[in-house]
Amino acid sequence: MKRNNYQNQKTNDTRPTKRRKLNNAFSIDNIIKTKSFQNIKKKMSQEDFYRSNGSCDNILKLVKLSNKAFGEKLQCIIKDLFNLDGSCDAGHDAQKLSMNLKFEIKSSRYGVTSKDFMWQHIMENHDYDYLILVGIDFDCLKIYLISKYHFMKLKTKGIATQQGRAEGQGLWAQRKKLLQYLIEVKDVKHFYNLIQSKDEDYSDYDL
Repeated sequence: MKRNNYQNQKTNDTRPTKRRKLNNAFSIDNIIKTKSFQNIKKKMSQEDFYRSNGSCDNILKLVKLSNKAFGEKLQCIIKDLFNLDGSCDAGHDAQKLSMNLKFEIKSSRYGVTSKDFMWQHIMENHDYDYLILVGIDFDCLKIYLISKYHFMKLKTKGIATQQGRAEGQGLWAQRKKLLQYLIEVKDVKHFYNLIQSKDEDYSDYDL
């Protein structure tokens, strides 16, 4: 009887057992000694870059998102900030129904090497009036506006270029090349003043 009680006690014991240290040739202790791992260790990630520049945890949450989730979440944030309506088809990301305007929204994080924003997959054949370009700075969002008409004229100047070999990938452009052609949005009121005017003064841009 005592033996059975001992067996039951042993069976129900949930305490963790100590794992024996094996002499494994592929243990992490050996992996970290390889040249390839050392190269990985030296390479700064986007998260490391933002953290080293003083970004708070909430900025880092955006930085750490996967590429697909990053684009989707930033679209939602922009729609919330400017009280935009959802899209009615795949040709644009948002719209303002009361103004009959459609918007494409593209977002970027800083590249660790370039230390700049690169907006990608901007489609020429999509149906929108304005391009909203969003960049995650170290402590805020940088938001820029340009009409589709004026952005596409930058293609002929080689500022917006074909992404990859396939036309289906759209255009891409780096902020430092685009900046003089963009209007930085200061606040919500400024945004609506810009899209209501429809007569942006691009005379200084030499388009």
